[in-house]
Amino acid sequence: MAQEEKRCKPPSTIPYLGGWMKLMIAGDVVKARKRMRNAGFFAFVSAGILSIGALMSFGGVDAEGTPLISGWQFSFVMAEAGLTAALACGVLKRMRVAAVLLFFGFFVIKTAAFFFGVGKPGVLLLHLVIFGYLFFQGMRGAFTFHYLTHPPRLIPTSASPLHPNHQQQHSGEAEEPESGTDS
Repeated sequence: MAQEEKRCKPPSTIPYLGGWMKLMIAGDVVKARKRMRNAGFFAFVSAGILSIGALMSFGGVDAEGTPLISGWQFSFVMAEAGLTAALACGVLKRMRVAAVLLFFGFFVIKTAAFFFGVGKPGVLLLHLVIFGYLFFQGMRGAFTFHYLTHPPRLIPTSASPLHPNHQQQHSGEAEEPESGTDS
C-alpha cells in the first residue's frame, strides 16, 4: 500500500494576530517604507497648505470689511501646521505613535472643522478623504514595519529552556530512579 502523504496547509503569514491587526499589518518592509514616506511627505504638504492659507488670510478683509481670519484662528491654524510637520518628522523616523497621532489628530480636527462650518465644506471633505487615506496608509506602514522588523518575542514558561529558573534535566549525568517502596 502506498503511504499517503499528509499535506499541510501553508501557515498563515500572520497566524497570531486578531482582526484589526490583520487589517493593519499588510505587505512587506518595502511597501511599509513607501507608505510611511508618502504619509510623511503629504503631511508636510498639508502643513504647507495650512500655513500658506493662514498667512494669506491673516490681515485680509472681505468685501464687507470683516477680517478673513482672526488672531486666535491664525494661531490655531499655525499650531496645527506645526504639529502636523512635527508628526510628519516622526512618521519619517518610523515612529508608530507619531503615525497614530497624525492620523487621529488630523481626522478629529478636520471632522470638527467640517461640522462647525469652518471653511468650505467641499474642500474640507476632499482634504479629509485624500489626506486621511494617506495618513491611514502611513499608520499601516508604521505598524507593518515595526511588526516585520521586531518580531514578537515568545514568553518563556518555567518548562522552557529560555526561562531563568529552568533546570536542565539531562545534563549528562544519569539520575538514580527513586524506589517506589516505603519501609
